[in-house]
Amino acid sequence: MKKRIENKEIKNKFLGRLLLLIIVLIIVYVLYKVVSLVIAPTDVSVVENGFISSEESATGYVIRDEKVVKGENYQNGIYQIKTEG
Repeated sequence: MKKRIENKEIKNKFLGRLLLLIIVLIIVYVLYKVVSLVIAPTDVSVVENGFISSEESATGYVIRDEKVVKGENYQNGIYQIKTEG
């Protein structure tokens, strides 16, 4: 009988310590999240009478497979609109 009571007491102590450990871990996690939010808050953008767009700029080259069309004389209505480059 005494052994059962000792086993229950040991189990109760173990469960109490386990519960305390879980609570401490939860508190540490919540504090970590609060501190990380204070250090690097989320970005907020307020737009009035406009729109938000995500754009990227890059330098690129367009390589075309074209044929040059020339008339026998340059009086056939084909004329240069834009210079090269």
